[in-house]
Amino acid sequence: MSFHHSYTRQVRLLALCFISALSAVVVVERASATATAAPLECIVAKSGATATLSWSDSGGTHVIRRDDRWIATPGKNVSTFVDAASPPSATYVVRTWRHGNSFTDRTCTPPQSTSGSITTPATTTAPPTTTTVPPATTTAPPTTTAVPSCRVTELLVPTCGAWLGAATTDAAKKYDYRVGLAEYEAVAQNEPDIQHFYSTGGKAIPTSTQRALAERPGHQRSLLLINWKPSTAHTWRQIANGEVDHLIESAAAGMRTYPHKFFLTIWHEPENDFGPGRQPADYVDMYRHVVAKLGSIGVTNVVYVWNMMGYSGHGYLYDSLYPGHDVVDWIAWDPYSLKGNSMLGLVNENCCRVPNWTGFYDWATRKSPGTPLMLAEWGFALSNPNGPSALDNGAAVLRDRFPALKAVVYWNENKTNIFRIDTPTEFGRSFGQAYRRFANADYFNQTSTAVAP
Repeated sequence: MSFHHSYTRQVRLLALCFISALSAVVVVERASATATAAPLECIVAKSGATATLSWSDSGGTHVIRRDDRWIATPGKNVSTFVDAASPPSATYVVRTWRHGNSFTDRTCTPPQSTSGSITTPATTTAPPTTTTVPPATTTAPPTTTAVPSCRVTELLVPTCGAWLGAATTDAAKKYDYRVGLAEYEAVAQNEPDIQHFYSTGGKAIPTSTQRALAERPGHQRSLLLINWKPSTAHTWRQIANGEVDHLIESAAAGMRTYPHKFFLTIWHEPENDFGPGRQPADYVDMYRHVVAKLGSIGVTNVVYVWNMMGYSGHGYLYDSLYPGHDVVDWIAWDPYSLKGNSMLGLVNENCCRVPNWTGFYDWATRKSPGTPLMLAEWGFALSNPNGPSALDNGAAVLRDRFPALKAVVYWNENKTNIFRIDTPTEFGRSFGQAYRRFANADYFNQTSTAVAP
């Protein structure tokens, strides 16, 4: 949630209601858009840890995939790329985006030892990998041991169950995340898989405090989710035009030295911030510029999260705000419930009669099938008497009705509305106990963050 609430947020919260959700089996690896045939060749030459890719430039914007991770966006009018940290068995694909969602993929192969050209058959994308989600319980004993066969992909997707994380500011509203984390864990009796922070400008990402909280001795490592606005003093158009590249470079210095993959959102909830120089096309250009800039200066450990409010009243905006499959690794939104009575209604809220709109989950799975989804913020207000019952069957609802949701990150906050799990009232304690049962459900305790890249 933005640190400064807006009238728009309040309208969204007060409008929340519930609707039946679409049940679907989806894949958690990146799925393709529309592929075109007969791409030209790509050659990869390796020397030690350096891989040099070369291809015939046929126009369009080029992006590079190493194994199952998109690592760079060389951009337009280029035909080479050098990966200076290539693993021994790495495979490469050059994807060229042309118009809309049309692309071609070129699988890069070593040069032939004899004379002659190489013609590499076209591939649309690697075959999607389906995930079978093991059973979950809604009421469980303390945290279960992770299943040894479960793994974490290069895009930080758990192959079993889902991540449960939290934004953990302190109850005293001093934004002391150390105190807030202790307060959260005292009630949840579970360490967050993801810790959520917010940043602006050129400050190092992640900060030393964020690193320390994510890697506490004697505790499981938390994955970091950082929402970042490169400059709130500039418009999206100015950022897209390169006017704050120095701030991007400054923040990237910390990214390059962080030894793990982490989630990064570029300007969350843009629906709050429209104005001159801040229109949907400006946002898309800004987002793509930041991704390209980070790639050009050697940042390869970022998993990009496109994070909207997800409010039904904004349903008409999301197609125009979507920056493209090549720069979005996860899709996230931030639902809250003041009076709804179910997890199903929270996740796929549909209150406002927007034409052809059946909820953000439905929209996201149609827009980018196979892309993992996240609730980057969510919560039941303590003014909502239905919160405990919604939590008690919440893990089963997420497992059975929303299999594309692979991370849910609670907003443990008490601003305009109280969402905290440690509120010292009779109902607050009942809510906290329900959240503890939710947090210790098997569904959130199957994959260990220790095996995350």
